[in-house]
Amino acid sequence: MRSGFRGRAPVAGRIWCALAMAVLASSCQTSAAEVLPPSTPVVEVAMREYRFDYDTAIPSGRVVFRAVNTGSLLHRVVVFPMPDDLPPIDELLRGSGQRIMVPLAGIPPQVPGASGTFALDLTPGRYAMICTMVSRAGNETHAVKGMASEFRVQGQ
Repeated sequence: MRSGFRGRAPVAGRIWCALAMAVLASSCQTSAAEVLPPSTPVVEVAMREYRFDYDTAIPSGRVVFRAVNTGSLLHRVVVFPMPDDLPPIDELLRGSGQRIMVPLAGIPPQVPGASGTFALDLTPGRYAMICTMVSRAGNETHAVKGMASEFRVQGQ
């Protein structure tokens, strides 16, 4: 006993298959913007003695920070929220007034050439980025030596 189609059935089956493929193909022809979520912005941060280099125009929402140690010392980056009533981060680091600040995120210490990545969900406001490593000579943090920076996140 033979299985399968007889007569014109194989041709009809091929036509139905071709029609089904055409319908599937046309339903898949949507723009990438309709299907994929928007890409997450990436902030590239270069860490070197004693500064951060990065584009300070940072949007609100989910943002990825990728920090690369381009210096010759061990460095790390930690991000803190900065209430508007606080003085600039440089004044806070060098001043006599103390303020407890809770970090949002950061990376562990990175050797020269290494990198670390973290993501934050940023709301509009003021933020500080500092290196918390301590210098071998003098017991000062890299942040006090100038490795501190502020940025402001704008609304959408």
